[in-house]
Amino acid sequence: MVAAITVFAYVIIVRPSLPKKVGDTASIDSTDEPDKITLCHATGSASHPYDTITVAVGSAEHQAHQNHAYDIIPAPPDGCPTGEVPVVTPSDEPTDATTGPVPSATAADTLTSSPEPSQTDTATVTATTTPSVTPTPTASATLTASATSGITGRIAYVCHNTGRSDGNSDICTVNADGSGLTNITMSDAQETEPSWSPDGGRIAFHTSAVGTTDTGANNLFIMNADGSGLTALAGRADIYPPYWSPDGASLVFASKNTAGSFLIALFKLAANQMVALAPEAWDPVWSPDGQSIAYLSIPDDDIYVMNADGTNQRRITQFTPNLPLYGPPAWSPDGKMLAFSAGPQGKGDIYVVDVDHPTNMSQYTNTPTAHDNGPAWSPDGKWISFTSEEAGHSRIMMMSIADTSITPLRSDYYDSAPVWSPDGRYLAFTREETTGGWNVYVMNSDGTNLLRLTNDNWSGAPAWQPAP
Repeated sequence: MVAAITVFAYVIIVRPSLPKKVGDTASIDSTDEPDKITLCHATGSASHPYDTITVAVGSAEHQAHQNHAYDIIPAPPDGCPTGEVPVVTPSDEPTDATTGPVPSATAADTLTSSPEPSQTDTATVTATTTPSVTPTPTASATLTASATSGITGRIAYVCHNTGRSDGNSDICTVNADGSGLTNITMSDAQETEPSWSPDGGRIAFHTSAVGTTDTGANNLFIMNADGSGLTALAGRADIYPPYWSPDGASLVFASKNTAGSFLIALFKLAANQMVALAPEAWDPVWSPDGQSIAYLSIPDDDIYVMNADGTNQRRITQFTPNLPLYGPPAWSPDGKMLAFSAGPQGKGDIYVVDVDHPTNMSQYTNTPTAHDNGPAWSPDGKWISFTSEEAGHSRIMMMSIADTSITPLRSDYYDSAPVWSPDGRYLAFTREETTGGWNVYVMNSDGTNLLRLTNDNWSGAPAWQPAP
């Protein structure tokens, strides 16, 4: 009989008679029961490259094989092949810097984005619905892989020491190859959102502690990279993620005033002084040259840019109808463009706007069933990584600025918040494990050579130390 199955996450051997990408449906001649299917399972062994397995469709065993490190192909009537080489080889199996090999993720097919909408002639941009991104091959943009074995640098992240009984989070650092993991804070409070100084010598973060007392409020601290020299900068309640100025002289962040309203504030380190810059605003981000700050305005939910001293506040985006924004915008390395996420009802898409010419705005993704967010530019400005959340899963995507092609780097698990290494060769990110909890991983910028850095199941928000 002929049994039809859907190939979910198998990497398929490229053969003319077989499906070649995720989502294809294969019709398989089989003498098995209707609810079973015979598959060729690649072992990677030279003497026995394939095993024949029969599994019940929809069973736990069938589901487990979807995440196997090697290829699985439908078994032809004349039996499994004997000499083909699997697409995914044992060397591609991800490693774990803490305990050894971990389950592999499978890279999905390259996607090409739909055509960009036409640019408007006014400052008002109308949100429109365009075709969804569809799976089509592209060869015009390529990511260059590099071995994670030679990776350098240090990563700060939010961690949880399993030896503690209070359940609070700390700031930890680890080498990008997984060695040298160190917990550099051990207070009785919640420490989160580590941010490196431009020279890589200090870390700013916010904590719920004042002195040694956990107040439940968020306060601003800095410390040396090894955890020494801990200094409280601002002791007022509800201070949110800090961002260093490019010259390392100031920190900008969102806070709340005594009336409970958000504002953007600047802390000048040399003067030990905090200055309010913009009311009813949050998510501030420095321009690469330190002359401007982009931020989100709360009343109209649009992006504004102001001078570093708070003057010359100007509106950059204006959607009709209004669209919610998700997370802070991201400056391009040359300081000319801002990437951001906007969309209705928690379904954001990625946009890029020219700061000096706001009418020059392009929508790069349009996925009505997914929430695309967290854009981050590569150091050379040629790529934007972002997170795409859909149907209970999340993938890290890579978009080429040159041709707008979009590549999902890994298609399994729940990956989010990618950050670039200073040289642009690697990405650090947070993964929600299938067994529960979160850990920090590193991979090449093309999605290969996955490496798990932590195993406490309570780690996230990685921040890469700038190059010295």
